[in-house]
Amino acid sequence: MTQLPKLVRDKIPDIIRERGATPHVRSLDGVEFYASLLAKIREELSEFEADPSAEELADLAEVLHGLAESLQIPYKVVEEVRAKKYEAKGGFNNHILLESIDE
Repeated sequence: MTQLPKLVRDKIPDIIRERGATPHVRSLDGVEFYASLLAKIREELSEFEADPSAEELADLAEVLHGLAESLQIPYKVVEEVRAKKYEAKGGFNNHILLESIDE
């Protein structure tokens, strides 16, 4: 059973109507939208952990796009910052776990 209320994609109310049901929706303000996106990313991460697939990973990416929009950060900028960090610090290609540091 779906836990409601929850943030849904834009076309979901239409899809619900097409199957003969009546969705009850409202538009969120900026603060509510941001909080709902944070809840949504936790939901999508849980779904990805249960089913590590391209579809679930795409859902996570869509929420990241929504978070960027909510913060008025163009996703292109997010990708540019990611690329710079990759260049400076690398990615996770080598599967390195830092266990300790002796100072």
